[in-house]
Amino acid sequence: IYSEPIVRLLFTSRYLPAVPFLRFYAITYLFFILPYDAVARARGDGGWILRTSLVIAPLSIAGIWFAAGRWGAMGALIAFLSTQGAIRLYSLAYQRRWLNVPYFEFLPVKQMTTQFGMALTATAISFLLRPVFSNPLTWFLVTGPLFTAIYFIGIYYFFYESMSYNI
Repeated sequence: IYSEPIVRLLFTSRYLPAVPFLRFYAITYLFFILPYDAVARARGDGGWILRTSLVIAPLSIAGIWFAAGRWGAMGALIAFLSTQGAIRLYSLAYQRRWLNVPYFEFLPVKQMTTQFGMALTATAISFLLRPVFSNPLTWFLVTGPLFTAIYFIGIYYFFYESMSYNI
């Protein structure tokens, strides 16, 4: 939500055409939730990592090349993000198989849903406060820390206060 003020702050308004790219690229941080090779590395299964890379790399290159030619830089970025998402989804089956747990135990769906709800709440509050500020940079500098506070207080409340400490 803050891509425009961030681009203005870091790169000046001359680079505003980069705002849509930052919005899409920010999605990559969601992919870090699912590491694609952590279990294989822990097991020392370099063969799986190599085979997966040898299959995904040519598909990624071809997809990005095609998307760049057809839709330009934004197409290439979306193809790259799609590849990152695909490799992580593909690796879930491997990880679940070796950890021998169902998906709902493997992925902390309840915690992820709670965190998504907190981020959505903080986003809504930030958007509701946007008309109060005449300058997008001021809006960012005020509501950015507010967003962070809402999110971290929510994390503390839902995850740490609700835990029972039986020592």
